[in-house]
Amino acid sequence: SAYIPAIEVPDEKNGELDKRIISLEWIIEHYEDLLNQGIKIEQSLESLIRFERPSLQLAMVSQPDWFDIKAVIRIGDFSIPFLALKRHILNNIREYKLPDDSVFIIPTEWFSKYDNLLLFSKPTGEDTIQVGKLHYSILEKIDESSEKQFEGFISKIKNPENFNNQAPESLIKIMRPYQNQGFQWLSLLHENKFGGCLADDMGLGKTLQTLAILVAQKEKSIKDSISNTQENTYHTTCGQLDLFSEAKVEIPLSIQTSLIVAPTSLIFNWQNEILKFAPQLKFYIFHGKQRKINPHNFKHYDLVITTYGTLRSEVDTLSSFLFHYLILDESQLIKNPDSIGFHAAKQIQAKHKLALTGTPIENSLSDLWSLFNIINPELLGGYSFFKEKFLVPIERQNSSYHIEKLNTLISPFILRRTKSQVAKDLP
Repeated sequence: SAYIPAIEVPDEKNGELDKRIISLEWIIEHYEDLLNQGIKIEQSLESLIRFERPSLQLAMVSQPDWFDIKAVIRIGDFSIPFLALKRHILNNIREYKLPDDSVFIIPTEWFSKYDNLLLFSKPTGEDTIQVGKLHYSILEKIDESSEKQFEGFISKIKNPENFNNQAPESLIKIMRPYQNQGFQWLSLLHENKFGGCLADDMGLGKTLQTLAILVAQKEKSIKDSISNTQENTYHTTCGQLDLFSEAKVEIPLSIQTSLIVAPTSLIFNWQNEILKFAPQLKFYIFHGKQRKINPHNFKHYDLVITTYGTLRSEVDTLSSFLFHYLILDESQLIKNPDSIGFHAAKQIQAKHKLALTGTPIENSLSDLWSLFNIINPELLGGYSFFKEKFLVPIERQNSSYHIEKLNTLISPFILRRTKSQVAKDLP
């Protein structure tokens, strides 16, 4: 027989090694083998330890903007809601007491596997939670669900070379392979209403890739408008049907106005790139003396281009209009969450948001929080939450565990290629 002494449990918050838990986990892992070898296990502990290994059963249903998940833990004859373990998992408490006063040991891997799930999910019932699709990446580690609608999407968004979206015909011939992959990645973000950060090295064509997605959106808008008009077109002359003539019908071409915010020094670069690569996009420079236009008239342009300075001074005007895209070029310029520029950008209304920068982090992880708080506001939570859960453990303790947790959350929404990575595509 084997005897496990009742060792006092150390304070796990201080990072001490709990030898007692390690011993119990070893027995749980080898419990069946020990019994088969005729080894009897006796306990002299105050609470009876259950040597069965608990299982987590998940049932997942995909909704348009979230996943509904039913999560239940089974151990022996007991069935308990997964949410009952939230305090234990988030505070590294290893033992959970069941209704009969027996105790089961929460498996070590559950603490890293499910902590993000518990942090970013919303309880909707005793044993049900809701996970926004923005946080789909935290489901990647979960293999208990029989319904894995998210797997294909995860595969796509992490492997842009497998995308099937085609860049506009007017640009496909001049775009390099990695730029076409960037366009496809932007298309996938657009389809799922996710914001993103295109963080390619300087000189790799972030502007061209951005123009490609804007041109593609305009072409789709025109195609949809024509299709809708044709469905409602009929042949008529003086109110009577005519088989030989067709009344001229003006096709309403819906313009989806996007806002580009850039440093003053890059305004004319955007103008030149548009004229060179996307002349079909009608743009207006909202800067200097030309910014007296009524915001109601923005709808006549595909692009409104302004500067960070003008954004700060004209935030009331710009925030009164609903834009199709908000595109922040050199977005590191609003990295300070206490700055006027950051708060001005937060007020802009847009269906889709995109940041362009070669340096998403310049000084601190707070730069990253500022960026994502604009393009995907719910992704990293509020600043106090982010500081406690990520910034302090990473910057002060260099915690690889927290670095991995943060990477899991943000990696689907950042695309970065360096010149060395795409060297074969460059002249």
